[in-house]
Amino acid sequence: MIAVDTNILVYAADASEPEKQRLAVEFLEDLWTGNDSVILPWQVAVEYVACLRRWEARGRIERRGIFSRWQTLQ
Repeated sequence: MIAVDTNILVYAADASEPEKQRLAVEFLEDLWTGNDSVILPWQVAVEYVACLRRWEARGRIERRGIFSRWQTLQ
């Protein structure tokens, strides 16, 4: 079983750091298509949404961007 860390999710969503984003997306795609069980701890989900909400407050993304990223993760 593999647990995903908040930083991986944040890097995957952060277009301001394209290299980190690319690596995080590749990592997540490999996890999702692999044979291991992948879990998303509740704390990680809350931290990820909190980060997205901070981005919204700073004008980096719109509210619908939060929902879109969350749906993609699910």
